[in-house]
Amino acid sequence: MSLLTPDEIHFRDTPCETREELIEWLAVYLDVYLPDCIVDVESSNTTPLDMVWKIYSTALRGLELGSSAETNLLFIGNRDGGKTFGAATAEFLLLIHDYRSVVHIGAIEKQAERAYMYFQDFFRKEAFRDFVERMVMKRTIVKNRGTFELLPCTMASVNGPHTPLVVRDEIDTVQDLNAYKDIKGIARQMIDKRPPIEVGISTRKSSFGLVQQEINSAPKTGMSVYSWNILEVTERCPDSRSGTERMPLYINIDTLTALSEEEWKCLPLRNKGEYKVYNMYKGCTVNCRLAPACRGFLKNQTCTSPYLRTLDRVTEQIFGSTEEWSNAQHLCRKPPKRGLVYQYFNEAKSVMSYKQMIEKFLGEEITSDRDITEEDLVVIFEGSGLTAILGIDFGYTNPCCVTMMYIDGSENVYVVKEFSATQMDGGELAYYLQQNWMNKYNIETVFADIESPSNIKMLEKVGFSSAKPIKDNDAQGATGAAYLNKDIKGGIETVIRFIKVPGTNETKLFVHTSCKLALREITIYHFKTDNQGNAVSDTPEKKDDHSMDSWRYPLHSKFGGKIGTVNLDIERSQQP
Repeated sequence: MSLLTPDEIHFRDTPCETREELIEWLAVYLDVYLPDCIVDVESSNTTPLDMVWKIYSTALRGLELGSSAETNLLFIGNRDGGKTFGAATAEFLLLIHDYRSVVHIGAIEKQAERAYMYFQDFFRKEAFRDFVERMVMKRTIVKNRGTFELLPCTMASVNGPHTPLVVRDEIDTVQDLNAYKDIKGIARQMIDKRPPIEVGISTRKSSFGLVQQEINSAPKTGMSVYSWNILEVTERCPDSRSGTERMPLYINIDTLTALSEEEWKCLPLRNKGEYKVYNMYKGCTVNCRLAPACRGFLKNQTCTSPYLRTLDRVTEQIFGSTEEWSNAQHLCRKPPKRGLVYQYFNEAKSVMSYKQMIEKFLGEEITSDRDITEEDLVVIFEGSGLTAILGIDFGYTNPCCVTMMYIDGSENVYVVKEFSATQMDGGELAYYLQQNWMNKYNIETVFADIESPSNIKMLEKVGFSSAKPIKDNDAQGATGAAYLNKDIKGGIETVIRFIKVPGTNETKLFVHTSCKLALREITIYHFKTDNQGNAVSDTPEKKDDHSMDSWRYPLHSKFGGKIGTVNLDIERSQQP
């Protein structure tokens, strides 16, 4: 890079007006060259340098931007991807150029101490030594400007400060959730009415942690979410490694495998859809294990930052972990499933339309061009002798949930409908189901939570046949009645065996796309975990489980102990 001199770029404490000027300023004064090229267009929308510019420019131009200013920001990056360093750089710039005090809150204090270390290194540079009034107790006071303070995420710490820039570091490892919620009270606007800026930086360690919760709620909260992965901070792939002659490669990014066209053609038809074709290079198959992760994108790297990792180092990092861990922590594609109760649930295989359910049941393709409806499915299923069964988890302040499923002669389970509501008691629910479901479907049995006998009586009163509690020395089905087995651990094992048939990669459980509560809960229903997302118990957390319970009651009551046993696959140790 051809650098301007300090005199050419403005004085050291004069704000930068453009992104290019910021790049020069960082190089001249701080010797910082952050990666600034988006390489992987499939799973990234920003870079470490973009993060710095976004925070910096929004802070300085808050009034000009008005309602379009993005003041609540979340940046998700790969492990060791420059998140804390980039945040510390932005914080330093605003303290120097904007007189903006900063609070940097670390979920794990020792991890966030790196931000203070970076801060100290910046102020030790000759150009900025005379700015510092005092450095003490993880607090830097800048002459006539503001302060930088590092705090742990505890109630005692977050209830004191009020600053116009708040950074939350590695939020997916927060232990004190109440303190995390109280961080919202720290941010205050600048004296000139410019809005405060709240920033979160983190990796994503689970599908049910704080990061995923923030992503899920972003449309409501107005949070802007940005991400980059390890490819953004990796050097360009040279022609000497990849060659220049093109060839198609078939990539399964989930398993990080690459196949030639000839190898892909030899796959069974059911597996071919797991691969996507990329126009890559001959050398990718010969010289590079990184090919299934890179997918040719590293040929697009234009950045020459000295902070970029070597190809060999990145290969070691990605393939030194499991495929799931690498996809989550290095490639930032999706959260890991570790800790989930139903981690084997595969949306691509299990989530279906009514048409696909009918095709699965009949074993043949439907060629009709018209939309296939729920009524079509019911006619075919019930016309073939299938009857519906209901699973019910009662609730009032928590949601009640009703799931309707059909089970065919091959013991395939079709979850075709659900109903969920709050503030609805047992009598109201029974009346709703009588009016809307009883005459529309041939419902065989209701498997409802036996902890609510009064609600079950309401169901029976309006005409439903309900499963009875299992009694001592009373064999299931001995009297011709259906019995409900509420055993949690055994029930989970039964559901797992439908989600993934033991010894295969196949499933026997299919869920209609309209079952939104079920499809949300199954991605967050998890065992008790530590703050790193590691399961520490084979008992699930008692939350986000209403739909899951309504699956478990009928399936375990009808099939528990009939289709073999498997051990719960709980990952007790942290991934590398």
